Amino acid sequence: MVLSVVIGRFQIPELTIGHQRLLETAVNETPAKHLMVLVGSVGKVPSVTNPLPYAVRAAMIKRFVRNNCSSLTTLTVLPLVDQADDTLWMQSVETLVQGYVFAHGMSHATYFSDPEGFIKHVKPKQGKIITLAPRSEYKRATEIRGQLKDNPSLDSGEFRRGVIWATQNQYPMVSPTVDIACIDPS
Repeated sequence: MVLSVVIGRFQIPELTIGHQRLLETAVNETPAKHLMVLVGSVGKVPSVTNPLPYAVRAAMIKRFVRNNCSSLTTLTVLPLVDQADDTLWMQSVETLVQGYVFAHGMSHATYFSDPEGFIKHVKPKQGKIITLAPRSEYKRATEIRGQLKDNPSLDSGEFRRGVIWATQNQYPMVSPTVDIACIDPS
């Protein structure tokens, strides 16, 4: 048995065609129908490059796989905490993956990535790597997020629901202040 592994940040309102193709290929290319999706997570307040929390992205991935990958037996979606050092990051990936492989009596893991994904920076020591080059017409998530910033669909119930959710789930705002006392000893 083989474990298929896909790693990504998935910071997008809907999975891109590239994300969908990567997930579908990971399910269809391996004899065992076990898929592990590791979702890159910063563990900090939302930002321009990381606007969606892990739970929102995990739900999106699970919905897509459930609706489009019927031959899958097991889906595991886990957060993967970002690290400044690529080597330490890959060690945490391999710890998660190898633990799963061992626990389920599998032979190895196969990692699926596009050429601009994690394999551009660091590669696992064990397992197989399959690279899927994105087609030129595919938009990357970064490009789509940029377009959303400049051109939101303001006249949509879904957009308004999202704005309400975001305002109800904000992190507490802190207003730092400094107090100064001026004393004239004369």
